[in-house]
Amino acid sequence: ISGSLVSDTVFPHDAVQKRWNEFAITDVAYAQPWWVAALTRGTTLHEQRYVSADTFPKDFIARGWEEGRHITSVAFGKGRYAVVMSKGTGYRTQRWVIRDSLPVSWIKEVWNEGYHVTGLTHVNGRWFVVASVEKFRPQQYAYAYRWPHHTVDSLLEVGYEVTDAAYGDSV
Repeated sequence: ISGSLVSDTVFPHDAVQKRWNEFAITDVAYAQPWWVAALTRGTTLHEQRYVSADTFPKDFIARGWEEGRHITSVAFGKGRYAVVMSKGTGYRTQRWVIRDSLPVSWIKEVWNEGYHVTGLTHVNGRWFVVASVEKFRPQQYAYAYRWPHHTVDSLLEVGYEVTDAAYGDSV
């Protein structure tokens, strides 16, 4: 069972707080002019923490990792970063990077180290990418100036799933 919360002004703190006893935040996003928080009942995610901040929350992320949480969703909009960290992810470790363009070489590097991309968003003209270690199936990525529907369709046909998508002004 899932639902979503929408706010046109700020990250929907109050609405999330009202439903947090029953639901886990499974995704946050900003699609101008709306903030959206997707909440799902019955997931393994628990003991979540989130932040909505006007500066990049690297200390929040470091503290979350120290407490055994992992990044489960990231977004940027209206000059604010939103990061959700959770326990119960199945991730063993994570890394993140921010680059001016989509960090293709970094993605290939972390793939070779056993990581998979588990989050990405376009942040103020830059790309924020999260990679995690866990038992994943093989992963592919596609990037283009238009939605890469032919690539996505062909990967879906051979058993891949779309796990994340983001739009940014720079590739």
